[in-house]
Amino acid sequence: MQKKETLYSIAKIYSIDLNEVLSANPGAESGIKKGQVLRIPIKSKALASYQLHTVKPGETLYSIAKSYDLTPEELKTINPGLVESLRSGQDINIPAGAIWRPSADSAAAQKTAPTIVGNKLKEKYGVAVMLPFFSDFPDSASLKEKDLLLRDVALNMYRGMLLAVDSLSASGFNADLYVYDVLEGTTMVKNVLEKPEMKTVDLVIGPTYRDALAEVSKWSVRSGVHVVCPVQQPNAILLSSPNMSKVWPSTVSQWEYVAGYVAGKYKGSKVILANSGNIEDKKRIDAFHRKFIALTGDSATEFMATAGSLYGINDVLSSSGNNIVIAPSTDQAMASSLFKGIKSSNNTFLFATSEWENYDFLETDDRARLHLHYPEVVGIDYQRPETENWVQAFRKRFKTEPSVYAFLAYDIMLFYCSGLQKFGPAFPQWFDSVDQSRVVSSGFDFLKTGMESGYENRHVAIMGTIDDQVGSVNK
Repeated sequence: MQKKETLYSIAKIYSIDLNEVLSANPGAESGIKKGQVLRIPIKSKALASYQLHTVKPGETLYSIAKSYDLTPEELKTINPGLVESLRSGQDINIPAGAIWRPSADSAAAQKTAPTIVGNKLKEKYGVAVMLPFFSDFPDSASLKEKDLLLRDVALNMYRGMLLAVDSLSASGFNADLYVYDVLEGTTMVKNVLEKPEMKTVDLVIGPTYRDALAEVSKWSVRSGVHVVCPVQQPNAILLSSPNMSKVWPSTVSQWEYVAGYVAGKYKGSKVILANSGNIEDKKRIDAFHRKFIALTGDSATEFMATAGSLYGINDVLSSSGNNIVIAPSTDQAMASSLFKGIKSSNNTFLFATSEWENYDFLETDDRARLHLHYPEVVGIDYQRPETENWVQAFRKRFKTEPSVYAFLAYDIMLFYCSGLQKFGPAFPQWFDSVDQSRVVSSGFDFLKTGMESGYENRHVAIMGTIDDQVGSVNK
């Protein structure tokens, strides 16, 4: 057990009754210590079945998924042929371990369409963008390397947004775009928030720094304007920020998503957790394992590193059925030992981190042999004609190559402004109904993290090697 764990928290993680843990560990009722090994009863295979949910009038695929803390993709995987439009009285399969927890906004999510009244829809909207352009530093030599990288991110995001504005204008969306240079600290952002045009904006994208973002969040509580966190930030930024959404899922959410994908796609396969012992790797493994147990009722097999190496994992692989190896490590030496230890090929599917794509010891043939998969927030699939067309448009407009942040910002602007166009400033109540057909590389599946907190995007692209090409396998 780990420090600060209790018998109750351990039982909750493995979705079993506290008395079952006590029965399997005589004497544990008197207390447990750090480092103590506990026996965890493994649930019967019979528990890896499904419960039925009968669709009620007005319920949607998205509202049902969210109420069970699942994703629509997970429901589609375990219900072959399931379509977006559900009919009242229809029965759908739900993992046996999933618990019905309707969220505060589930009542709104169950409506088929919003009622637009008064001036809820506008002829013109205001959109504010706050990014670190470092415009007061024209000489790049005066900037630190970190600041140069952040400026490049900002420029790419701005260019991606401009392309989205073109697309939105063509579809009839009319907006004033206000762009501000906001750096670290709160002085600059406070000055921006006092500008007269900020009283007319309907959406704010950014800023990227945590303190500045927190300042805008406080302003949004007073103004009612929705704020988008467009980059990686801890979920704590959403606390007491009911008008904020975060488009970059946390690491925990990403590996929970992987668990849902594996549970649905590879039923009955042997799942092996390659535990390097690294603290960050363990967080990802624990997130995967908790979600996997909740969805299937089954536990996975853990393979611990020996003397800092994962070589020898081949000994625990199944020779008959499929093996799903979960290896969320960014340590290249550890990854190399794991790779060398895996001898099986046709029946082994490796889920690692995106860093593996750039490891020198892995050739294209190796990735294909191991069926390498990894989660990405921005899943760029260059094999899709839509992606190629978008890249060509970006090159033509800006005479440069787009970075991942240009892709992301394009999708952010397109998604949120499409919400404004259809539903008005109250569009967060209808996140599930916003059109995503034109996004290029991202997906949006928001979950409200608390009654008085904001929304986290839970969508993740699962990238895999298909015919020697890397592409999204969960589109």
